[in-house]
Amino acid sequence: MKLFGCDDKINGDSSIAIIIPAFVLNQNNSQQTSNTLKQEAQKLVWKFSSNAAIKNDVTAASYLVSAFSKLGLPIPQIKWDKEIKLNSDDGIKTYILIGLSNNVIEFINQSREKYFSIEPNLDNNNNLSEILIKGGFFDTSKRLVDENRWRPYSVSLDSQNSRPKDDIDYALFAKFSINSKVFVICGGGTEWGTHDIGIHLSGSGWRSVYSDLTKEKGAHITANEAFAVIFQIPINKQSSESISIVHKCIKRKK
Repeated sequence: MKLFGCDDKINGDSSIAIIIPAFVLNQNNSQQTSNTLKQEAQKLVWKFSSNAAIKNDVTAASYLVSAFSKLGLPIPQIKWDKEIKLNSDDGIKTYILIGLSNNVIEFINQSREKYFSIEPNLDNNNNLSEILIKGGFFDTSKRLVDENRWRPYSVSLDSQNSRPKDDIDYALFAKFSINSKVFVICGGGTEWGTHDIGIHLSGSGWRSVYSDLTKEKGAHITANEAFAVIFQIPINKQSSESISIVHKCIKRKK
């Protein structure tokens, strides 16, 4: 499971944490009119104090925890995104980020070595209308090309329910570093994509990803190595076989 930051030196159960986006519950939530996930209260689960999580995010995290357990690996901690401490020696070496929330995007923007980008776009009513996931790639000289040439994958959102307009979502599975911390991101353009990619990777999907990245690199992958994989996910499909890799990026062996 080096894709998830595990290496042979991991001991105990405190070096990896799965991070779930927290939504604050307060009296103003019911008055919001924008198409945020907070609107649909029935999807807010795992309530703790004034925080709550989206059901599909929790499902994705639960499947990943199960995968660690089945493989005999230390069980990751579960934490809110607000609990991430970049400059603290809290014993956590790897954070697995669930979903593509605004807080996740803020962490991503602090990394200098990443092979992807995420751009949320708003419509005229200040509603989230699109999530643009871009995948980087290397040129023939094994140099990462300029970000403005990265390949875009757009998820257009329905303004009424935040679902993908054409029932096609894209999901990102990637690794990057900030300071001494390793981050693994697992999220879709929508919560449904996050749900599906979490289930897919926790099953046999991670093995396919590892095989593809190893071939792309021309060598085995290390626990701290950056990469980016983008999946196309048809929403409302029952089988994970319908999920396909449309883009992958890792630095090739020289």
